[in-house]
Amino acid sequence: MFLKVLENEARDARPSSQRRAEFEQSPLEIRMFNVGGGEAVLVVFPGNRAWLVDGGSSNSTSLNQKLGDGLVKYLQERNLVLETLVPSHPHIDHVGAVATILDHAGPRLASSVTIYRSADSTWDADHQWLKDLRTKIDALGNQVQVIALQDAHREVAIAGSVRAHFFAGHGDGPYTSMLFNLHFG
Repeated sequence: MFLKVLENEARDARPSSQRRAEFEQSPLEIRMFNVGGGEAVLVVFPGNRAWLVDGGSSNSTSLNQKLGDGLVKYLQERNLVLETLVPSHPHIDHVGAVATILDHAGPRLASSVTIYRSADSTWDADHQWLKDLRTKIDALGNQVQVIALQDAHREVAIAGSVRAHFFAGHGDGPYTSMLFNLHFG
């Protein structure tokens, strides 16, 4: 299905057969999951490599566990390897499923997983879901590298002409978010 998204409107799009074929051959795929009150966007690169941007569903622990299990199943069904997580900010509706993913993904996790996040102190809050996330990260040891960016820009080459740019502001609050800009082609 192709959609044409305009401001305040989404409708069916009918690309030409040539454009449809170009799309099907594209080495980049973005899947936005309907998670209710939260975010989960999977970006798939050549070689079945995947990045997860956010990963949470509402403030419910059970819904976040269900989302985490569903995302792991999605990775398994498509033979994808999760190599990077990009949580925009430390709220449960954006990161609540990540502990489940780290715990259950097994071979669907890359041998080296990078988590890019902001450097604000909210990541160290005393919430149980954040404690669980830190425990899962610690349990994976050197397999997971957490890169906390503050007042910084970082460019990461992903594949061919695909690059990611990360920007992190400063501050000490829950809305000190990461800005993630993907350059493709």
